[in-house]
Amino acid sequence: MPVSQTSVVRFVRWFLVVLLLVGAGTFLPAAQSQEALTGRFTYQGQLFDDGLPVSATCDFRANLFTAATGGTQIGSTQTINAIAVVDGYFTLPLSFGTAAFQGDQRFLELGVRCGGEANFTLFAERVALTATPYSVYALQAPWAGLSGIPADLADGDDDTTYSAGSGLALDGTTFGLDTSFTDGRYWLLGGNTAALTPTLGTTDGLSLTLIVAGTPALRLLPGVLASNVPTLIGGAAENRVYTDTIGAVIAGGGPYEAPFILAGGNVVYDDMGVIGGGSGNLAGSDDADQTTARFATVGGGQQNGCGR
Repeated sequence: MPVSQTSVVRFVRWFLVVLLLVGAGTFLPAAQSQEALTGRFTYQGQLFDDGLPVSATCDFRANLFTAATGGTQIGSTQTINAIAVVDGYFTLPLSFGTAAFQGDQRFLELGVRCGGEANFTLFAERVALTATPYSVYALQAPWAGLSGIPADLADGDDDTTYSAGSGLALDGTTFGLDTSFTDGRYWLLGGNTAALTPTLGTTDGLSLTLIVAGTPALRLLPGVLASNVPTLIGGAAENRVYTDTIGAVIAGGGPYEAPFILAGGNVVYDDMGVIGGGSGNLAGSDDADQTTARFATVGGGQQNGCGR
């Protein structure tokens, strides 16, 4: 199957609960007049197709259930059309009503269709919703029903004061990170000291993408199947590595249009294949077997091939 074919099963990976927001603004004392929550919240995730982040206009379908599989549907089906997906990222406005969140666990089932597809493709798993949407329920919680109340608050008055602990700064009533706190728990824009030996990356099998000016510049993909050998894809977003190929490297390059010649992205088909750069180069054999032409290498240039 050619790597450019778009009808393959979508590989959907999630930054689970990147943002689950219920409204925005400043917390107000209960005595002040404020508008009640309605149950609306937004869900943000990331959509991949063939290991690459999707950029398209897509329709989404969302259902809420009481269990990860099976269970009972809560509320009505939500269909959200014409959502802009940019570099894989999307935001969905959802509302299943305030009665949907009464303290019991809930699971979100999502389906997607892009580019004029007729049917929705369900994501492989339902997403367990975490605490934020349950603030709809927390609005109704009585003071006597709360646990872990500090002693200064339990007496019912409003004369409690707080001070910033280690690593925090207090500006009026707002806590923030202390910018002078450099014990190695944070990445600093100005750089960390070498003695801290910091590590940046993922620990849960997700890919890592570095972007420049809003465009992916380097994609680090985890090893697949039984391998732990990652794949590195640099350069244009059109550069691709065949599904399930391990240890491949595309250093850079991408589509290039010259007089009478139009070359696409660079593609590695087989395990451990390498393309140094250039445009329209192919490494390996396009026969759905990633072992046919292992270690195929193309230094660069335009529309060169090795192992086909």
